[in-house]
Amino acid sequence: METRALCIAFFYAVGTAAGGITGPLLFGSLIQNASDSGDITKIAVGYFIGAALMIVGGFVEAIFGVRRNGSLWRISRSH
Repeated sequence: METRALCIAFFYAVGTAAGGITGPLLFGSLIQNASDSGDITKIAVGYFIGAALMIVGGFVEAIFGVRRNGSLWRISRSH
């Protein structure tokens, strides 16, 4: 396999694993704490964290993203 494809697969797998592990743990903890205290508004903290991560991701893409000035095949072509 190409190195580029392996890098993409690796980073996708790491990101998916990080979100797949931390998301349920975080929301499970928030739901448990909310049910124990009776105050369900604390669950909103998880949504605010998710929104902040999405905003940070948008800034990272804006700074480091590849401009699309034509065909994506031209951008990804090996030299």
